[in-house]
Order: sequence, then C-alpha cells, then structure tokens
Amino acid sequence: MRYKILRLASVAFAILLVACHEQSEYLFGADFPLVEISADAENEGNFTPEAQTGYGLLRSNARWKAESLSEWLTCNTVTGEYNDTIYFSISENKGDTRIGQIVVRNTIGEERADTLTVRQQCAVSFIPDGYKIKIESDDLKAPLSGESFAEVKFEVNSPTAWRAFTKVADGWSTVMTKKGETSGSGSLIVTENETVVPRSMYIYVQSVEFPTLKDSILLTQSARPLKLEIISPTNKKIMLDGAESQFIFSVNGDGKWKIEDAPGWVELEKTEYEGNANVFVKVSATGTERTAQLTVRSLVQTDKTDVLTIEQKNIPDGRLKDSLALVAIYQATKGENWKYTWKPELPLSDSNWPGVFFDTIDGELRVVDLSLLDYNMEGSLPNEIGWLTEIIKIKLQRNKLSGPLPASINRLTNLTHLYITSNQFSGEFPDIPNLQKLTWIEMEFNRFTGEFPPVFSLLPKLSTLKMKYNNFDPNTCVPTRFGGWKLSLYINPQRAVYGDAKTDYNLVDCPK
Repeated sequence: MRYKILRLASVAFAILLVACHEQSEYLFGADFPLVEISADAENEGNFTPEAQTGYGLLRSNARWKAESLSEWLTCNTVTGEYNDTIYFSISENKGDTRIGQIVVRNTIGEERADTLTVRQQCAVSFIPDGYKIKIESDDLKAPLSGESFAEVKFEVNSPTAWRAFTKVADGWSTVMTKKGETSGSGSLIVTENETVVPRSMYIYVQSVEFPTLKDSILLTQSARPLKLEIISPTNKKIMLDGAESQFIFSVNGDGKWKIEDAPGWVELEKTEYEGNANVFVKVSATGTERTAQLTVRSLVQTDKTDVLTIEQKNIPDGRLKDSLALVAIYQATKGENWKYTWKPELPLSDSNWPGVFFDTIDGELRVVDLSLLDYNMEGSLPNEIGWLTEIIKIKLQRNKLSGPLPASINRLTNLTHLYITSNQFSGEFPDIPNLQKLTWIEMEFNRFTGEFPPVFSLLPKLSTLKMKYNNFDPNTCVPTRFGGWKLSLYINPQRAVYGDAKTDYNLVDCPK
C-alpha cells in the first residue's frame, strides 16, 4: 500500500513538472510570452466596403488563439504557434463606417493579448457629394532615368486625411511622405535600375476616412544602358610581331554577345559568349603586315558593339622592338599618371626611362630589368610585353594592374624572376612552359582563378612560389613535386580575400 502511495505521489509530481515545463515553453527560451499583431502595410487595416479578405502579421513565441469581436469580421485563422499570418474575411458594408477587432491571446503561461483594429469604409452612398482624391506629379511626365537614384515629388488634392503607398512588391522605391492632412505634397525615392529591362509601378493615394476614394499615378523608369565593352587591353588594340602568337582580351557584357569579322588568320576559341568573359585568340605567323578588326556585338541589343583592332607587323628582335614594347606598356597603363613618368619620345636610357635597366647584347642596348613597383600603374599589361625577349626580371608589385596576365610572357625565355604581388590580375594564370630559367614567382594578393597552375611543375628551376590570397579553386590540388615544399609558408592558406574571406583553400596532392 505504501508503495502505491509513493508511486502515485511520483506520478503527480511528474505531471506537475510537465505542467511547469509547459508554462515556460516559449520560443528561444524566453521568460515571458510575446503576442504582437499588426496590419498589412499596404492597407494599414483600412478596407473598402466590398466583401473581401485581409490578413494581419503576428509575432509570437508561444501557441496562441485568435477570435473576432465583430459579426461582420470572421477569423479564418483561429489557432497556431509562433510567428504566423492571420487571415480574416470581411462582409460587404452597406451602411456607415464600421470598426472591428481581432484579439489574439497566447495559450501557454501567463496570458498576453494584442488587438488588430480593422476599419471598413462606409458604402459609397455615404460619401459626401463632391469628395474626390487626386495625385499628380510633374516629375513623372517622362520616364525616369535608370542610371541614378531619383526623388519624385507629387501633389495630392484631397478633402480628407490621406496616405500614400506603393505595393510591397515594388521594393525599389521608398515613400518618404506616407501621410498628409487634406491637400498637400509628398515625395518618394526611386533606386537606380540595375537591370537592362525597363520597369514601372504605381504610386497610390487613398483617403483614410473613405478608403474607396483612391487614385494612382504610373511611374516608369528606363533600363540602365546595356553593358558591352572591351576592358582589356584598355586601348582596345593588340600589336603583334610576325611570329605565331596567342593572346587574351576581356569583355564585360550583359547577356549574350558574339564576335564577328574574324579573318582566316585569326583563330577564336569560340565566337559566342554570355556575360563577362575572357576571349582566347591565336594568330598565325606572317611575312607581311596585316590588320583585323574584331566586332563584339550584343545579341540582346544588336546595335550595341565594341571593336578590337589587331595589327601584325614584321618587327625584328632588338632595340626597336624593345622600344615599341616600352611605349605600349606606358600607354596601356596610363603612364602619364605614373609616379615616375617616362619620356617615350627620347632614346633608351636610364634617365629617360626610370625603372628600366639596360644591357648591351650583341651590340644593341636591350631591356634586362623592369622595376616598376609602386608606380601607380593602372590598366592591363599589353601583349607587347612579350617582345622584351632579353629581360631577366619583372617587378610590378603594388600597382593597380588588372585583367589577365598576357600569355605572351611565355616568350620571355630569359626571365628568372616575376614579381606581380598586390595587383588585380584576374583569370587563369597563363601557360608558360618556355620559361625554363624561371626561379622565382611572387603573385600574392591578386584575383587569379582556376586550378593550381600545372605548368609550374614543368619549370625545373622554380624554387620559390608565393601565391597566397587569390581566388583559385578551393579544392585545387598541388602537383606531387610540391608536396611538403614550403606550402605552409607560401601557398596555404589560399584565403580568397576578394571572395569568401572565411574560406581556406584545401590543398592536397594531385593524383599521380
């Protein structure tokens, strides 16, 4: 008997514990229940006399129930838990203005309640004669430009207090003047249009006392100009010598576009692209001078074009070609804004070309070192850099160089050191199997993408490689040759400082 009494006491105590636990069963471990209901932002609880449905937005951290205190207002959502939407139905109003209430209470723990007030306008026959509302705007007589933010002013003619609003879906505007007393003025802000499609919406004005009195005005905004531009090389011109060549040019574009007018001696990887892209081009060798103009044409707006000029000339290796290469570099990277400007019209010398070091080779003065670090260089390196065939060191650290690194550097067979740290080079690192003397590469803090460049494993003298902080594939692998070779210092972590700043690259040995 005593055992049964103890058992019953235990059961009662357990029930009490469950009940106490239920009393504090609020979301997020809150100590008190929360119940807050608000009207839909588009109507603020004001409805026209027609039969219709509406809803309120509920915030709650517990289970709840809702009930209407008015016969003409019916709750369609009666119970629920946590945040929810409460739907209700409104019957047709054939009389004067009426006000109803929906009360929501929590059903767990200490009681909390909140009330949504619903106001339905009187039948149209109850509106005083001559009552009208009108919205006008001189700013909207022509479409707004999509290229910038705009403030739109409007005038409201109303005999009663009014409110102005746009549909929630039209999130590209912000009504600054939401309410007014009788006739007055207001404004709203429209954001720039980031798309290439025009858009429109209505600005509404409604009487607060008589919601049936409503007017609207159409706002139309043009699209931003379609983007289609050759961004690298910045001068939209490629200069080649007579040898077989490869180069890349970059296009920023919207939608689909294609390349036209390529002659037979210009081989394109493909002719149609979409969005921003790098275009890979091969050009055959020639014994004569020739020119081509590649037309980049939008397939969205076919009248939108840009043109790349390709010039191929027979230029013998030597001092003249080095001079032309230096001039091309100067022009392509805004040399007039450099920290130390050159004098391209004067002969090659250390004083006329600061940062360039020369040596006499086979009786000619040739470029052997290009030291332009911290020069304020801006733009993309031109293809002509590949003409500096006697160069040993290239130092371009801490500039603003962008676009792909020219594939023509593969022609610099005497190059031993390449320093391009802290620029904005992008795309895949070029294929450089001919640089068999290369011992040192520093390419940190750029925007290179793709896999770990496999060509690095083909460079027998490469002993130092610094390539941290780029946008290489996070799952890229490292050729076996580099396994354990200064990886912790020079390669890992490949933190993508221009992408996901919290993601380290997971470098593993490539399969043999």
